[in-house]
Amino acid sequence: MALRRHHDDDDAEKSRFRWLDAARYTVGAMVTVLIVAVIANAIKVLLRPNILLVSVVGGSMTAKPSPPILQLSVDLLTQNPSGRAVMYYTNVTGYLFDNKTSPTAPNPSNECFHQLQVKDVTVYQERQVDSFTRAKAKRGISMLNASFDLLSGGGIMHSVTLRLDGILTTQTTSVGINTSTPTTYYCPQLVVGGDPDDPAYQGSANVPCTSDVQGGGSRLLMLAAVMVALVQTFVM
Repeated sequence: MALRRHHDDDDAEKSRFRWLDAARYTVGAMVTVLIVAVIANAIKVLLRPNILLVSVVGGSMTAKPSPPILQLSVDLLTQNPSGRAVMYYTNVTGYLFDNKTSPTAPNPSNECFHQLQVKDVTVYQERQVDSFTRAKAKRGISMLNASFDLLSGGGIMHSVTLRLDGILTTQTTSVGINTSTPTTYYCPQLVVGGDPDDPAYQGSANVPCTSDVQGGGSRLLMLAAVMVALVQTFVM
């Protein structure tokens, strides 16, 4: 009788250990699944192209003579298609190129006929921002003589490309990740010059800009750092 009771106790203890082992395996599996899910979401967020959409409203940039300067204005429409990330386009410099000069020049300030500072923009998820930038041009100082003389005399330049160089930052609050990459936009086939009140400018189609995003390597390094941090967090 005592032997049977001892045998029953052994069976109960073994059963209890088996239950604890099964519980440990279950918890471990759940933690593993959670880690994989979080890392997969981080990979999706980091590698998914979050690109700010930029276009020039009306496909034109006006130039109004105001001797001894020329007043330029451009209306940029920026759209954030992402439902997760807030986007910031900052430290933006604009360069104007005529149809005889390549806008992809490595030193755009030396090749353009005019350089200007463009307003920073902040665009929230699935929103758009309409922003005006106004600039002053001086003959032979901030604008080439030939271009200044043509525009200040009421002339119009066709097939002009506006190049935008800036830093595109995406802030994804759901996973606490910020990425900043140098990003260039090319806005081709613009019309520069003329009076902004001229009816000819009314109703013209917007011109979309194409983007050139740099820093792919830094994005992968950030991804690796995020994965290591996540693993360390769960292990500890």
